[in-house]
Amino acid sequence: MTSAISINQSCELPHRREAEKNAKDSGKRKIQLLFCFQGCFLRHTDGCHSRVLQILNLLRLCDVDVTVYSYSNNRSWPWDEKYKSEFSSRYPEWRLVLEEDSWTRRTIGRGRTVLSALFPSLGDKILKTPVPLIMPRLDKLCRNDRFDYVMFNNADGLTQINGIPKGKIIVDMHDFSALESFQTGKPANWRAMVKLRKEICLLNVTDIIWCISQSEYTVAKEVLPGKKISFIPANADILNDLQVATGEEEYKLLFLGSNNRWNADALLKFLGSYETWEIRPKLAVAGRVCDDARIRDRASRNPDISLLGYQEDLVQLYRNAAATICPVEGTGTKIKVVESLAAKRPVFAAEGAMRGLAPGYECCVFPLREDAVRGTLYNRDAVANASRAAVAYSIANGTGKLINTILSDLHALVII
Repeated sequence: MTSAISINQSCELPHRREAEKNAKDSGKRKIQLLFCFQGCFLRHTDGCHSRVLQILNLLRLCDVDVTVYSYSNNRSWPWDEKYKSEFSSRYPEWRLVLEEDSWTRRTIGRGRTVLSALFPSLGDKILKTPVPLIMPRLDKLCRNDRFDYVMFNNADGLTQINGIPKGKIIVDMHDFSALESFQTGKPANWRAMVKLRKEICLLNVTDIIWCISQSEYTVAKEVLPGKKISFIPANADILNDLQVATGEEEYKLLFLGSNNRWNADALLKFLGSYETWEIRPKLAVAGRVCDDARIRDRASRNPDISLLGYQEDLVQLYRNAAATICPVEGTGTKIKVVESLAAKRPVFAAEGAMRGLAPGYECCVFPLREDAVRGTLYNRDAVANASRAAVAYSIANGTGKLINTILSDLHALVII
């Protein structure tokens, strides 16, 4: 196992050095990129935060000069002094520009969304024209700086700013949210069609689209012909401090998730099935999802379920589990699946959670069914083999490959 990780490091580092050298030697100055995200991604409480941190890490390895623009008073993820300081320590070479969001800006943003869907041919003007004086720090950025690229973490981000600054536009499609409405098994209703139209109209103004999911990459190529679209799958650094799973850990299964409706609803649905299993492996639930009253009530009536709450030490958390579960369906790639594999823990997942993964996961991501769980977790060799396959999968979708894709995209549209 140690040798596999050493191979990973020795293979990836030359790619990183080459990518960084190409970026530095490609011209007289670095690519300037404005990264816009509505709140503090350093809180690491949601999957979108993990994705943002991954993208920023890749941009740093590509030697891109990044300025982050965000709202200090975001309702869900506000910036406080702790996280401002952490940003400075983590990214000393980059700038963080914080602005106070306002009711006026949010109202104008909703108006931009409606107008861009009604008049797609005017999308550029609708989304790029600022309203004077309401966002002074953004105005100052636009006056004093020239950005090659302006980047957003989803299509909705295009309306969450007071006019997109000049520069080529990148959207990282963490989720093609309209697709969720079509995956319920019910006929598409008018809301789903409106959402799809809105999202396509917003994406039409972009220059580059990065897709986290293989399935959404395929859809995007079909509905947005002519756009530069690349598949940038989620990846995570292999946790070298962990050994492969043995099946003898304290918990057979682990679910780790934030407290949102997708996690809570999916977990509750899974627990309904889990309680009918002939043999119930010990299940740990960690993260803010434990705050959901329905989850607490269900766990209180089942001695095989342990609620661990929010955990700072993820390495120790994974060390205590043989495998993880992901019952969450929906769109995109589930970051929790990728992070589990990087922690050398196989995953039992819902069909929708597998759909967005890069190919090659079959030996480490299994259907979330009683027979699959029993056939793997109660066989020491099967658990170890699945853990090794998780490492191999993480290596195959490693950083070096993604750096080359990103550099190719960035240098294709901007002459430095």
